[in-house]
Amino acid sequence: MHTHARFDPATGGAGADLTRDHARLDGILDDVRSLLADDEVERAEYVYRDFFEGLLRHVRVEEQILFPALDRHALLQAPTAAMRAEHRRIVSLAGGLKRALENERTAQARAALDALTTLLALHDRRESSPDVRLA
Repeated sequence: MHTHARFDPATGGAGADLTRDHARLDGILDDVRSLLADDEVERAEYVYRDFFEGLLRHVRVEEQILFPALDRHALLQAPTAAMRAEHRRIVSLAGGLKRALENERTAQARAALDALTTLLALHDRRESSPDVRLA
């Protein structure tokens, strides 16, 4: 039996927690986008703090728990290496968005949010890929 690295929420456990966390983080980014659209930069910065802290925690869990389990399967080392590299880019973009919000640079924050959202969507698809499986 195989389960996806992103895991089926019906299987429960850490995989379901990660899946729920993806949805929670995506929801926070949607709120930030709405606040920026309304020129509520200070509120967006406040809401974004929760996303940033949650993102760092989520990346830590994936890299310290999930990826080592996947890496034990020789065929999975290339996908997890790519995901680790994407994590570095995601955290870098997230940090840039954090700084833009803190400095009330609305146009820069919107551009950073767009770039971050695009990369997160690609990353989520990679995590959901049938090529990333546990035996």
